Amino acid sequence: MFPNDDYENRDKWREYLPYAFRVLGKDIGVDSEEKYNLSFWIGRCLQVDGRIKEAVFYFKQTTWWRDSGHREEHPSRLASQHALAMAYKADGQVKKAVELLEHIVAVKGRTLTEEHPSRLVSQLALAIAYKADGQVKKAVELLEHIVMV
Repeated sequence: MFPNDDYENRDKWREYLPYAFRVLGKDIGVDSEEKYNLSFWIGRCLQVDGRIKEAVFYFKQTTWWRDSGHREEHPSRLASQHALAMAYKADGQVKKAVELLEHIVAVKGRTLTEEHPSRLVSQLALAIAYKADGQVKKAVELLEHIVMV
């Protein structure tokens, strides 16, 4: 029922957030895919709203759960890691973002073809994080590689 992070849903997610926080705050002893999907979408909406520190919190929860329950190359696990890395970068935790994106790129490098869009998107995100971290040479090399694919 919780809306996605499309801008046109902003009023709806802002209305739903207090209820979603309450649902996730209840310690009912249930760890389920639905619970962590909700946590993921809350994080996405908070990030769009500029509430980065809160977004990091929810992305960490989702990533922790998906890391413990899914294979390393599972798309949901990689998506939550990517979202967490982007939130880290937005929060100024660029080194953490770079580290996580390097891991994601390595996993996708082993599991996806070189021209796969998801692999290229992760490489682009890593190149941008490298630049933000002052690793311009690495950023340029990776961008050149992406363009050649």
